[in-house]
Amino acid sequence: MTMDRNVSYGPLLPDTIVLAWSRTSNVAMRSPLLHIATCALACAALNAWAQQPLNLGFETPGVTGTDRPWGWEGHWQWAAGAWSLDSSTVRGGRYSFQINASGEGGAHAMMLRLPAGSLQGRRMELTAHARTANGAYRILLNTWGEPGSQDSVVVNDAATRDWTEQRLSVLIGPQDYQLVIILVASHGTVWFDDLVLTADGHAVTELPSGRPPAEADLDVLRAHSTVLDPLADPAPGAWPAGYDAIDKVVGKARIVSLGESTHGTHEFFVAKHRLFQYLVEQHGFTVFAIEANQLATERINAYVHGARDTLEKAMGGLFGVWYKQEVKDLIEWMQAYNARKPARPLSFVGFDMQDPQLPMDAVVNYATGNEPRLADLLKSLYADQREAWRQGDYPQPMDGQGARWLQNAREAYGILSQYLLDTPALDPAARRWVIQNAVVVMQCAAQANDPWNSMIRDSCMAANIAWTLEQHPADTRMAVWAHDAHVGRIGFVNGTSMGAYMVREFGDQLRVIGLGTYDGAYRATRGFIDHRMMDARCYPAPVGSLEEALHRVLAGKGEALLLDIRASASDPRSTWLQQPRPVRSIGYSAFDFGFEQPTVLADQFDAVLLIDHTTPSRKLE
Repeated sequence: MTMDRNVSYGPLLPDTIVLAWSRTSNVAMRSPLLHIATCALACAALNAWAQQPLNLGFETPGVTGTDRPWGWEGHWQWAAGAWSLDSSTVRGGRYSFQINASGEGGAHAMMLRLPAGSLQGRRMELTAHARTANGAYRILLNTWGEPGSQDSVVVNDAATRDWTEQRLSVLIGPQDYQLVIILVASHGTVWFDDLVLTADGHAVTELPSGRPPAEADLDVLRAHSTVLDPLADPAPGAWPAGYDAIDKVVGKARIVSLGESTHGTHEFFVAKHRLFQYLVEQHGFTVFAIEANQLATERINAYVHGARDTLEKAMGGLFGVWYKQEVKDLIEWMQAYNARKPARPLSFVGFDMQDPQLPMDAVVNYATGNEPRLADLLKSLYADQREAWRQGDYPQPMDGQGARWLQNAREAYGILSQYLLDTPALDPAARRWVIQNAVVVMQCAAQANDPWNSMIRDSCMAANIAWTLEQHPADTRMAVWAHDAHVGRIGFVNGTSMGAYMVREFGDQLRVIGLGTYDGAYRATRGFIDHRMMDARCYPAPVGSLEEALHRVLAGKGEALLLDIRASASDPRSTWLQQPRPVRSIGYSAFDFGFEQPTVLADQFDAVLLIDHTTPSRKLE
């Protein structure tokens, strides 16, 4: 065949991915998160939703310790700085907050994000005190929304100064959804202390409590909740009381998505194991899909189907949050189930697309075994992106490099597609996998080219789930394991979650079950850049949140309950679920509070499983 590197070959991406890109072109990005339109609307409709301490005096350490103050976070795009609470240089109280930008990496910053729904129309004034040692700094007071506003103070003289007072002011507009304080050290060492925030002249030290559910609201929640124990290992053929409530939620759905409000909770992982086991034994589910790189899970899938390999080695391709004892227990149960030779064995699959290395190698290896000239061409097209990943995970492309990666990945996909059209005798299953691997390489390149666009990853994961189901019989039923923010029907961020794309693809064949906790602890990394693992405290759910309301409903009757949100939302007495409520959302990185994004629960989930108190996920033994 003739391979022309200047020819475009056919459709390059699944429709869901193209849709994500087309929507992106209409989004204004005046601030890093300004595209979060649905969150803006939710916050605008929400009245004073949570009692979040502001910690403006830096007196409370964060969950990671005295390296940073409680509630403040380092933005992932900025380099990790030398941040710490300093007890030796203070203006008042026990601590000041020190940022040391003397080393390499440029400016370092921390920010405090506050929901602005209860503050709209009010004049916010920030008084801050800063001290420098050969330092330069910037303080910003921003509102994020449409159009948003900003006030800032910049001190650039890199001098040594004693404590200096700075004042900033913004008016929170009717479409502003977040108030953000950002402290930046651009040079030297800077200390910040004694911040004071006022709204129309009145001091704000914590956000006022959200509206608790009225007794009538609790009656509706009680009427549609079922106490059950999702952690107990059922006796053969006998499931504990309460599991019939899951039957009502699942119905005849083909896909049941199982969420989680943190990526490191022991009880969530065990509950999802039990729920999948129940779906297998009572509803005929056969596919378990996890938020992990698609090709990396195939070694686990082989183990589940009887391959002779150590499970720890097979799990080596998983993200660190899944390399846990609970996930190993689930896989071993699946392997034991298949060992009994059922008519329809179970499969363990992934659907994420963040690492292109295995897919690239698989494409090149496939071509090497069939057409060496094709392999050389594909290898050259992938070379730049492949080398960047070889040097380190998640490389950041510079100077148009991401666009070249994407163009080359598209070109490789087109050339490979044309080759497969010209040689129809090749093994059909191998053909399907190699073209899917080429698609995943494109997905990775697209994300690297536009890293701020969360829609790309979520739409790609939804497309990969759809592709996986197409490889199975038409009546196959699948359980999906991912974060609540991904599985939710609208997402906590911008209405374009993986779940939103899956709704478009599968409609009423999809059910979404979120998992939450009132309080406890979880396992996570220390930050977005510091990937050391730690156990972090789950802040008790604030008044007005979903978890706090279900905690009231549970009221000591057991350790967990399932709320049927579909039934609750259709109850004529129900209004509480139709209003935006704070819901915990913590990913792989530890957060102090974790209730920054409210959501309309009736739009997000079909059911929620609350486990009242939780503990960290277990290290793999």
